Amino acid sequence: MVGAAFNWQRGQSEGGANAFNGDFIGNSPDVNFSWTADTAWRFDGLSLSAAILGNHYYDRPGGVAALESIGGVLQGGYFLSKDVELIARWEYLNVSGGTASDYTNPSASNAQHFSIYTAGFNWYLGGEWVKFNMDAGLTVGGINFSNGVYDQSVNSGDFRADTTSHIVTGK
Repeated sequence: MVGAAFNWQRGQSEGGANAFNGDFIGNSPDVNFSWTADTAWRFDGLSLSAAILGNHYYDRPGGVAALESIGGVLQGGYFLSKDVELIARWEYLNVSGGTASDYTNPSASNAQHFSIYTAGFNWYLGGEWVKFNMDAGLTVGGINFSNGVYDQSVNSGDFRADTTSHIVTGK
């Protein structure tokens, strides 16, 4: 399987008839272009999937710098038996532009990069009716945010922001 998608949106101008007060998800007067491509393969007992995602956030109010982000996921699984599957995943994010990363303003718009390595297993009961999953992940590079670009919480993945990692961007 192969898939691809893109989204381009411009927020409502401030003071317009339908404008919200302040930044609201996707409604600030700026432009956002996002894209993704993914693929998945299944073989006898083996599964592989990969995705790449990008975002260009520009024409931001007040002359704020454009924000570029690119991320990727690579995941594999192998069935040891009919009911038990070993899994492994690598996730990557690189954000450039925006502001330098320090924990005084922990947002996904901070310049940063990190990888997450995850390993675990799935245990299927009754075919594919019920699946128990156990995995553990290790973050390399430190996650420097707990809120997304539009202030939505991203803590549901149980990764916590690293208040000690600081990435200084080059000038």
